[in-house]
Amino acid sequence: MQFIKSLNNNAALVSDDNKYEYVVIGTGLGFGYHSGDLINMDRIQRRFKADIKNKDSEIETLNFIRPDALAATERIAHEVETKLNLQFSRYQYLALADHMDLTLKRLEQAIYLPDTTMGWAIRKLYNKEYELALYVIKTLNQNDVLSVKLPDSEASSLVLHFVNAESKQDQVQDTVEITKLIAGVIQIVQLDFQETLDSKSFNYSRFITHLRGFMVNKMSKEDEIETEQELDPSFLNLMQAKYPEAYMTVQRIALYLKQQRNWQLSNNEQVYLTLHVWRVTHRQTTK
Repeated sequence: MQFIKSLNNNAALVSDDNKYEYVVIGTGLGFGYHSGDLINMDRIQRRFKADIKNKDSEIETLNFIRPDALAATERIAHEVETKLNLQFSRYQYLALADHMDLTLKRLEQAIYLPDTTMGWAIRKLYNKEYELALYVIKTLNQNDVLSVKLPDSEASSLVLHFVNAESKQDQVQDTVEITKLIAGVIQIVQLDFQETLDSKSFNYSRFITHLRGFMVNKMSKEDEIETEQELDPSFLNLMQAKYPEAYMTVQRIALYLKQQRNWQLSNNEQVYLTLHVWRVTHRQTTK
C-alpha cells in the first residue's frame, strides 16, 4: 500500500494497487512517510475502506483525535471484539475514538462526570458489557497508555459504544434511548410482580437480549408498514389464558411503548413478550 498523507501519528490515508483508498491505523503509521512511500503492512492494526461520500469528514475527525486517544481506542476495540465476538464498523470505531478524545481532554481539566441514574440502569441491563468496560479501564490505567487515569465512572459511557456495536447500530443516541426504554420495561415487570429481577440470571439475560433486538427492529422500521406474517390469534388467547399475570404486564408494557414511541405491538410481539415475562419472573436461575 502507498502512503497518501498522514492523519495523525497513528493514522494515515493510503491506497492499494487498484487505487482504492483506505484509512489505516497503527502505532507510528502517520509518521515518517512521504507521499508514494510503501508502508510497513506489519504495523497496520486496523483499516477501513475510505467512504467516498464522507471521506473528508472522516479525515477531519481523525486529524483532531490525539494519538493517545486513538491508541486507547484500538486497545479497547481489540478487547471488545475478542471478548464479545463482534466487529466495530468504521462509523462505530470513529465514534468511540472521538469519545475517548473528548474524555481525555475533559479529565485533563479535572472535569469528572458522576455516575447517573442512567449508569445504574446500564449496570443492571448490560452486566457483561459493564464488567468488560471496568476491565478495559483497569488495563489502560495499569499500562500507562493515557496521560490521565480513567475513573470507573467512565465505564457506563463505554458500555453504550459496546452495545452499539453489538446491535449493529451507528447512532449511540439510539442505544441511549433503547436503554431508557428497556429500563422502563424492567420497572413495569418488577412493580407488577413485586420482585427484583436477578440481573445475573440466564433468563434475565435472554429477556434483555429479546427486548434489545425487538426495539432495534422497531426503530429501524418506524417509517415502514408492518408486513410480518401474524401468528394464529389463538396463540395470543392461549397466552392470556395460561399466563394471565404475564399477559396483563405485557399490556402495560404495550401502553408504555405506545406512549413513549407510538409503537403498536403486534400479536406476535405480545406472544413472545408474554413468554419472556413469565420465564424471567418464574425461573430466576443463574447459569
